[in-house]
Amino acid sequence: MTHRRDQLGDLPQDIGSDHQQLFSPQTGEAGQERGGSGVPGWARWLAGVLVPNLFPALKFSVRPFIAGVESVELVGGKKTRRYLLIQNNSTADLYVNFGQDAVPISSIKIAAGGYYEPYRVPVNAIYVQASAANASCVLVEG
Repeated sequence: MTHRRDQLGDLPQDIGSDHQQLFSPQTGEAGQERGGSGVPGWARWLAGVLVPNLFPALKFSVRPFIAGVESVELVGGKKTRRYLLIQNNSTADLYVNFGQDAVPISSIKIAAGGYYEPYRVPVNAIYVQASAANASCVLVEG
């Protein structure tokens, strides 16, 4: 008979009946001491292998900019972009578009004092236009 232990590697055989093995840093499987780190093998694997590959470290750049009444390309396309936030610190509305000119009729409108933080980050070039001259804004990307 194959045990779950053989299939799951470092995980305890029965998580439901012996959950203390997962949460107690003093004991390992079968009540043995875990050695110097006090962390079970499955947790070391999760922290050392799985997490860095699923959530790689991001480097952010914060870039203040002034938007005007004409549409301009703020930044070019970037296939490695994983995070984006555009904050409108001005009293004017800000229009944002991706891959083409920002115009009020077909762009994302960020109201005065608002921000835009998409769940799915676009990798296209970012174009901006304000409803008034000298609109102070901030771009954060990672």
